[in-house]
Amino acid sequence: MNVIVLSTMYPNSVMYLSGVFVHEQVKALKRLQVNIKVIAPVPIVPFPLNKLSYKWKNYSNIPDKEIIDGIEVYHPRYIAIPGGILKGYWGFFLAKSSLKVINKFIETNQIDLIHAHGSLPDDHSAQIVSQKLNIPYVVTVHGSTIHSVIKKRYFYRSKQAILNANAVIGISNKVVRKIEETIGMSKNVFRVFNGYTLTDLKSKKNTEKLIILFGGNMVASKRCDFLLRAYSELFEEFKEIHLIVAGGGVLLNKMKRLASELYISDRVTFKGTVDHQTMLGSMAECDIFILPSIDEGFGIVYLEAMSFKKPVIGTEGEGICDIIEDGVNGLLVKPNNVDSIVEKLKLLIESSELRTELGIKGYDSIKKLTWEKNARETLNIYELISQKT
Repeated sequence: MNVIVLSTMYPNSVMYLSGVFVHEQVKALKRLQVNIKVIAPVPIVPFPLNKLSYKWKNYSNIPDKEIIDGIEVYHPRYIAIPGGILKGYWGFFLAKSSLKVINKFIETNQIDLIHAHGSLPDDHSAQIVSQKLNIPYVVTVHGSTIHSVIKKRYFYRSKQAILNANAVIGISNKVVRKIEETIGMSKNVFRVFNGYTLTDLKSKKNTEKLIILFGGNMVASKRCDFLLRAYSELFEEFKEIHLIVAGGGVLLNKMKRLASELYISDRVTFKGTVDHQTMLGSMAECDIFILPSIDEGFGIVYLEAMSFKKPVIGTEGEGICDIIEDGVNGLLVKPNNVDSIVEKLKLLIESSELRTELGIKGYDSIKKLTWEKNARETLNIYELISQKT
C-alpha cells in the first residue's frame, strides 16, 4: 500500500520535537511494509521575517527534502501569514504546493491513500488533493489542533474536511466525543490511542534531590504557571525537591519571570526546548512527572513517563483519563486548580511507597500501548477504506 502522510506538524532536522508522534506512527507503519512518503510543508519566509523572527528563521533553514530515520520527508513551501491572518485560505496554498510533489510520485507509483494529521490547514488541503486526484483520505484529529480552531470563524473548513473524509481517527475517547459533538458525525470515526517509544534508557540521576518533571510546550493550555504557583507553596516545607521544566515556546520567558516573582528561581531549572531523546532522559531521571494541562487530546508524554515506571499526574476530564484512574495507576488534579496540584504533589513527595506503587501500576496499564499496536490499528483502517473504494 502506498500512502502519503500530509502534516505541517511533522518533525524536521531544525525543529525536531514538533509532531514527533506522527513520525513514530510513520516509522511503525513502515515496519508493517506500508510504503510511506511524508509531505510536511513549511511557510515561505520572505525578508525581513527571516531576520526578525527566530521561529520564521528556523523555517527558512528547513531543507526541501530530507531523510529522517529512513523516512523520505518533503518540505514544499506554501504561503502562510504570521499571526494566522487569512488562515482559512492556507489549505488552498498548502494543497497547491503539495500537489507538485504528489504529481511526481504518481508518475512512478499509484497512491492509495492520503493521511492528514491535524486540523487547518492540513485537513482542508488533504480534502482538496483528494478531490483533484480522486484519492481517498483519512484525517487524524489531535486534541490540541481541534481545540485551537473550534472557535475560529474558519472552522467550517476543517468541519467540511472531516465530514467528507473516508475515515476520521481520534486519539482518545475525549477527542472522539469532541468530533461527534462539534462536527456532528459518528460514522467512520475510529479511536486509535497513540503509542509510546520503547527505550532502554537508564536513569543517570546524580543528585539526592527529589526531581519533579514538567514536560510540555510553553503555551497557556499546559498550565505551567499553575504548577509554579503550587510548587512555591511546597518548596519551603520540602527542602529536598527540585522542579525541572522541559519545554520551550512563547511563554518560556514569562514562566521564568513568574518563577522569579515567586522566589523559586534557584529551585527550578528551565531546560527550554529539548529533543525527544533528552526528554526521555529527563523522564528516566525524575521521581515524579506532572503535566496539569487542559485541552489535552491524549498526551504521549504521560505514557512515556509511565514506561519508566514513574508516578504521573494528569488532569481530570482530559484524554489521558482513558488510561489513568486517580489513585490506582496515577493521580489526577482538578483543572486550573493550584490547591489540587499541591495536594497531589504532596502525596507523592511524602511517600516513596506510593511513588513506587503508582509507577509500577502505571507501567502495567500502558505496556501494550506501543506504536506497533497503533500502526496495526491504523493499517486496518487503511485496508477497510481500500475495500470500500
